[in-house]
Formats: sequence, C-alpha cells, structure tokens
Amino acid sequence: MRRFGVVSLDDLTPQQTRQVVDLMIAGWPDHYGPSGAGDAEVAVAARQGIDPIPQGVAALSESGAVIGTAALAARSFGAEQGEDLWCIGLIVDPKWRGQGIASALVVALTAYASTLQQSHVYTTTQAAEGLFRRLGWKVIREVADESGPWQVMAKPLFP
Repeated sequence: MRRFGVVSLDDLTPQQTRQVVDLMIAGWPDHYGPSGAGDAEVAVAARQGIDPIPQGVAALSESGAVIGTAALAARSFGAEQGEDLWCIGLIVDPKWRGQGIASALVVALTAYASTLQQSHVYTTTQAAEGLFRRLGWKVIREVADESGPWQVMAKPLFP
C-alpha cells in the first residue's frame, strides 16, 4: 500500500492548489468543465479562506502530489433547515482509490467539524454510501435530481 498524508488546503503550494483544481475538473467535468456552471478555482480559493467554513483538505502522496480532496461547507444539495455543516467535494484520483484515502479525508473533516459547535455533519452522495456507513454515518433521507437518486447522510459529532 502506498503512503499518503492529509493536510489543510491552506498548506498547499500554488502547484498543489492547481492539482486540486485539475482533480475537481477531471472528476466533475459536467460541473467544473468548460460548459459547466461551476468554477473549480473559485471553489478551491473559498476552501482556503480564513473563515472556518468552507474549509478543505487534500491527500498528498509521499512525493507531494495531490491525490484527493474534500471540504466542509455550510450548505449542499439536499440540505434542509438547520443542517448547517456539510462534507462536500470528496474525490480521490482513480489511480489511488481503494487505499483508505477517502476515509482519511472524511475522518479529517469530521475531526475538524467537531470543533465547530455543531451537533451533526451531513453529506449527499450517489456513489459513496458504503464508505460513509463504514465511518458511522446513517442515511436520513433520499433526494433526486436529473442524474438520479442521492442519499442524504448524517453523522453525530458528539456521543
């Protein structure tokens, strides 16, 4: 198994920040690509800000290459009133999947989230329900958009 570490997006070099942007564009071309509504550079810059939310993390290989990212945000698709802390944008480079990187990113964000005086952290997923369940998250409802059904999941931050 290859080694990696998880760091705040605030600690990245400009080259690593560009790698996060490129990973997001490659992972979600319909949203961040040339015809998409999103701007990956703006999203990453927001996750590097001085405010507690949004806040992002990246997984780095031993060589310092960005191999995954995720963030906490105040809102996301599927949010309802009172759900104010969301794990968003979880992506791992396909060559690095299956090595615990996504779990490490979510665990790092959950640890940070526990410092923010919120009772729960939420996520919306189509593809990572099993990962989140293994980390103690529970499905609380299902929502849908043009791409199909999504599971809204929650994890309590305090026992």
